[in-house]
Amino acid sequence: MDAIRAKEWRMFIILKDMEDKRAFKVFTILHLPLYTFLLFSFISQQPLSFVILDLFLIFHSIAHFFFEKHPNNNFTYTQD
Repeated sequence: MDAIRAKEWRMFIILKDMEDKRAFKVFTILHLPLYTFLLFSFISQQPLSFVILDLFLIFHSIAHFFFEKHPNNNFTYTQD
């Protein structure tokens, strides 16, 4: 997960003040339900799962757009 490499938790209000080791653990644990849902969506192939997943991905993309200029954003984008 590239969000861990980039220490994305430093952009969140609650996690940014935690020690990195602890924030890493909390951030990772909070992502476990997301990964479980992703796996369930692909296995079950229920249309509602895909709608929920699509909505989440749209929201997530918008969040990345708004946080692009955040001082703690360590993501690097390369253009080929």
